[in-house]
Amino acid sequence: GVVSIEGLGCADLPRGVAAAGALLDLGTRLRHGRLHAVTRLQVQREADELMLDEDTLGHLEIFRPLRGADPAATLVHHLDDCRTAMGSRLLRSWLRAPLRDRERAGARHAAVAWWVEHPDALEIVRTALAGLGDLERLMGRIAADRATPRDLVGFAESCDAIPAVAAPLAT
Repeated sequence: GVVSIEGLGCADLPRGVAAAGALLDLGTRLRHGRLHAVTRLQVQREADELMLDEDTLGHLEIFRPLRGADPAATLVHHLDDCRTAMGSRLLRSWLRAPLRDRERAGARHAAVAWWVEHPDALEIVRTALAGLGDLERLMGRIAADRATPRDLVGFAESCDAIPAVAAPLAT
């Protein structure tokens, strides 16, 4: 839906544009031209986020233990108290690529601190979140024409649960 790559914020990244184009071309050939599920291009810049390589993540034991197989030895094990798969993915993406900008990191920290300081509101939202399915995955399956009847029912039930999640956030 954009006229040129300038509208996507990646005009200064010719190799990135070439890589994205190659992926879209491959997807078009594999899906017989049906790529309507691809709706945006997201540019991640090193100036915005600290990109941690697999070795660094491994040594920091963020997602997997350095020695042994005990997942309790990882940072994500101790931090992930999310009620949905979407929340767990978001937390993992934050841990994989921490923010560099102090102001944005401070705003994120303040938002998390608010929930810690308001446990009653947190519990209301957590209870409401229990009724949500994995909307990101369900919408992806629907957009890619791969949804099953079970997916469609799960999506409908999740849509019905959204007002219960939004209500305590409006106050």
